[in-house]
Amino acid sequence: MARIVRKRTWFEQLSPLTFTEAYFEARITLHAPTIYPEYHVVPFKQTLYADGETASPDLAFISREYDQWIVVEVELSHHPLAHVERQVRVFSSAEYTLANANYLISKKPTLNRRRTRQLVTTEPPDILVIVNERAPNWESRLSNYGATVAIFELFRSARHSELFRIDGEYPQHIFDAVSDLNVHPISTNTWRVVDATQMQLPHNTEIALLYGQCITHWTRFDEGNNVYLRPVGRCPINNTYDHQVVRLRSGSLLLVPKNPK
Repeated sequence: MARIVRKRTWFEQLSPLTFTEAYFEARITLHAPTIYPEYHVVPFKQTLYADGETASPDLAFISREYDQWIVVEVELSHHPLAHVERQVRVFSSAEYTLANANYLISKKPTLNRRRTRQLVTTEPPDILVIVNERAPNWESRLSNYGATVAIFELFRSARHSELFRIDGEYPQHIFDAVSDLNVHPISTNTWRVVDATQMQLPHNTEIALLYGQCITHWTRFDEGNNVYLRPVGRCPINNTYDHQVVRLRSGSLLLVPKNPK
């Protein structure tokens, strides 16, 4: 089992077998506003229907800009994958109606009613499964329905304080595109910044860009009127692709690949 030390206090991981789904869901609901601050966190226990099957999710995340929403299923890793897959299949195929929007509003009256109704009835949701430990084949199987999987691990100190660790996929709420990065035609592991003004790149300072759920570091150099980025250490991205830098609601910059060369 993993351990975490924070301010000279050790936190031991809780065994995934020692708590119930209800307890796990309660911890997720408690901590979700901290983990996912870009979203309103709303209980969503309605029965959904699709192709003769039914399933009920646990939560909905509604972006604070009302331009994205996520249906969330909280699961324990020892549950059969077939059970989880059936639920995700229903969530991805269900028709979401005004009744679903009104249910969410009833659970969180501070939601903007008009925007919530418009979002739920016109935009298909993303699907997120939050599980208490990594389970074999879940990510590959559930991705067939467009679902992502986040792993939420609980840790507790001798004084019963809690910490949590997040792994897997994190919903990325893109705020806007900042700049394209084009592969340098000659120099290896070098990308030209198409819009350096938008990126506001400092000189002589390492630049942090998120990629694959991790922070990567880059340095800037100039050639004539062109601005380039080069990774610090080994290159973390495919050096035959152009990429794009986008800004998340959190303010962080994220690298996403474009079409291969």
